[in-house]
Amino acid sequence: MDFLSKALDIPAQEAIRRFVEMAGGYRMPAPRPKLAPEPVREDTDDKRRKRAAWPAMELPTEEELEAVAALRRLPVEGPQWAAIDGTLRMATVDGVRCWIIRSTCGKNAQARRLDGQPLGENLKAKTLAGSIATLPVGNYHDTRWPAVALVEGGPDVLAAYAGIYRLGLLDTVAVCGMLGASMRPPFGAVATMKGRRHR
Repeated sequence: MDFLSKALDIPAQEAIRRFVEMAGGYRMPAPRPKLAPEPVREDTDDKRRKRAAWPAMELPTEEELEAVAALRRLPVEGPQWAAIDGTLRMATVDGVRCWIIRSTCGKNAQARRLDGQPLGENLKAKTLAGSIATLPVGNYHDTRWPAVALVEGGPDVLAAYAGIYRLGLLDTVAVCGMLGASMRPPFGAVATMKGRRHR
């Protein structure tokens, strides 16, 4: 892209972005390095069997990222970064397309309809059977990030990613989200906060 950068007299990164846009595509940022999530000790054979029946979870398409962003009134970079960190996925649940917020270890997942309508009997969100609901979501377990944004609920997880992106703090602030106000995170998750700033 050096030739384009020089021809337009702009930085190479901006030249790449413009070239991709002209070609009709979009560019996902490079993934951030991650450490392995903490082991889960609260698992059971019954929960593992139920998780094996979960629908296939896929990376969102550009259109799906834009739909989630519009639904939650967020900049599209919020859902993009949640997808890059492994927190946002898409799946068909109960016959409808849903956005899924999940733990990076894949043992806790909550679905919301992409069209914003309720799931089932007026449920705004559905925790998938077999989930270990106390497991937080986000990249909080990676202690290389010195600060952690603590939030409750899938929409606030996306909002946290959007805010961190807008503030230019992607390499400083990790996200830790609980998918329910009554949930108490396991000791291992709480221990990752030691010595780090969190709010």
